[in-house]
Amino acid sequence: MAEYVAKGPGVTVVVDTAPIERHTKAVMDGAVADFTAGATEVLTRVQTGAMARWPVATGRSRDSFVVRSEVGQRRVSVVIANKQSYTYKMHWSRYTVQQVDELKRKAVPVEAAVARGNSPAAQAKIRKWAASRDPVKRHGTGAPSAALAGKRPWQVLVQRPAEDAKTAFAGRMQAQLLILAKRAT
Repeated sequence: MAEYVAKGPGVTVVVDTAPIERHTKAVMDGAVADFTAGATEVLTRVQTGAMARWPVATGRSRDSFVVRSEVGQRRVSVVIANKQSYTYKMHWSRYTVQQVDELKRKAVPVEAAVARGNSPAAQAKIRKWAASRDPVKRHGTGAPSAALAGKRPWQVLVQRPAEDAKTAFAGRMQAQLLILAKRAT
C-alpha cells in the first residue's frame, strides 16, 4: 500500500495513495491515446494541405513530410517535420509568376548577345554572362501570388496552419480530459 503521512501537533493523517494513482493512471492512459490520435489527425490535415500547395522543383521536399508521435516518461509530443534539411530555409521567389514571365520577355536572347562578341573567347564570356542572367535560373518560376512572394513555404503552409489548429485542439483536449476523469471515477 502506497501512503502519504502528514503529521502535525497531536494529529497524524495517513492517506492511501493507491486509489489516486490508479485513477490518475486510468485518466492519463486514455489521455495519451486521445492526444496522440487527435494531434496526429490535426497535423496530418496540415501536412496534406501543405503538400497540395508546396513549391516543387524535384519533389523531394514535398515527399519528405512526416508526422510522428513521441511518448516519453514526462512528455508526449506529436510533431510534423521534413526529412530534407533545406526545407526550412526554402523561400518563394520575390517575383510572381507574371513578373518572371515579364522578365523573360524583356531578356536579351542569348544568341543575339553572343553575336556581339568579336572573338570566340568573348563569345564564351558573353554566353556565360547571359546564362547567369536567365530570369528562371535567378528567380525560379516565380511565387504563385504577390502575397506569397519572398515568404517561406514552411512558415506559410505548415507553421501558421498548425498554430491556428493548436488552439481549437487544446480546447477539445481539455474537454476530453474532463470526460476521462469523470469516467475513471
